[in-house]
Amino acid sequence: MLSRSCYAKVAIKRLVKQTLSLKIRKRNFVNFRRSKKKEDFIMSKNAFTLLELLVVIAIIGILIALLLPAVQAARESARRFQCTNNLMQLGVAVKHYESNRGVLPAGTVNETGPIRNVPVGNHLGWIPRILPYIEQTPLYEKIDFSKGCYDPENREVWFAPIFPTLACPSDANSYRYSTRDGLAQSSYMACHGGEETSINLDNNGVFSLNSKIRSRDIFDGTSNTVFLGESVIFNEPNQRHSWYATSITYILPEEKEIADGNNESEESKKTDVESMATSDREYIPSKYVYGGLGWASGTPGTIRNTGNPVNTLVGPFCNWEMPSATHNNDSSDEERDDFVNDEVAAEKSEDETEYKTRYESIEIKASDSIISAIIPTPKIYEKELPGQFLVGGYSSYHTGGANHLMGDGSIRFITPNTALSVYQKMGSRDDNRPNKIHE
Repeated sequence: MLSRSCYAKVAIKRLVKQTLSLKIRKRNFVNFRRSKKKEDFIMSKNAFTLLELLVVIAIIGILIALLLPAVQAARESARRFQCTNNLMQLGVAVKHYESNRGVLPAGTVNETGPIRNVPVGNHLGWIPRILPYIEQTPLYEKIDFSKGCYDPENREVWFAPIFPTLACPSDANSYRYSTRDGLAQSSYMACHGGEETSINLDNNGVFSLNSKIRSRDIFDGTSNTVFLGESVIFNEPNQRHSWYATSITYILPEEKEIADGNNESEESKKTDVESMATSDREYIPSKYVYGGLGWASGTPGTIRNTGNPVNTLVGPFCNWEMPSATHNNDSSDEERDDFVNDEVAAEKSEDETEYKTRYESIEIKASDSIISAIIPTPKIYEKELPGQFLVGGYSSYHTGGANHLMGDGSIRFITPNTALSVYQKMGSRDDNRPNKIHE
């Protein structure tokens, strides 16, 4: 039999083994828990929470919002540079014309003046004459200069689409036809003087009625005299609110009559002008629309003056009949009649004979489209209206002003803050007091 001491040794050994086994199990369990926590920690770091995702999206949105103005400014800077380049090309073309012909091109041609903003008369403007110098010789060769702009022989050119040199990149309307008259408009206008007056023989600018000015006849110096400038084209009829949404001021003929008094009392004038300054004024449809007669016509659509500050227009607006046209390749006769306004359609249905004496329906086969047009006859324009002699000034969608081409070929960006007296003298060729702009 084993002694008591042997039993004690065996018991101690068993207790030690059990203790060691318990410690090993505990240590393994702890290591297992730690490994699980580590895995959880690693997994949580491999994915975004919803809150983190929303924060990242917000930060990206803020960065885009901060960058967009800079991108837009860069794009507008490029468009303004292209506009400047267009004006310089036109200036070179005008100088080439003078080199070949001995004189600068006439602003417009007609037997009598002043020029009315209606399609009656010769009115072949300055742009058709410089076409060979801006790489438009094929179009130039289609013009019969012995006849007027609205003559049947020249109607294909009259209704011809615009080409890039005449379109300001910042003015989207310069690249499409007018929704009212179907005539392509030019963004660039010649200067007939420094006063808001009709286009006539006695204008003090360079490009006036039947003018034959030479560079040496510009006594103020070509570097001080405006040759060309840019102006906006607004083709949305009867949407006055879209005009006032810009920084450009439009003074329509009816507003000018109120401002001038029209034989009303001072109290009545004050009330009328104040009522027109309300916010509702922006959404009142006007009977006046843009009165441009196309880039080939030497009327206020291609000739302006410096009589008013930049971005202040008193014309050309019209509330009388203007040519209408559609440009379609395969449109039906019914579709081509959609552009005829309600008054014309009603008049046509009531009296076919009277309609034919007042309107001429034509169809012109151009190179890329069929132009269906309705042209009012001279009978409609027998009565002269005061608004037909308004010309207007220069404007643009560039921020802060408009580009002007001086006689020496330089470009000046003139702002509305330029002193009006200085600006008016820049439009004159012989006021004998050259002026410098200090901006």
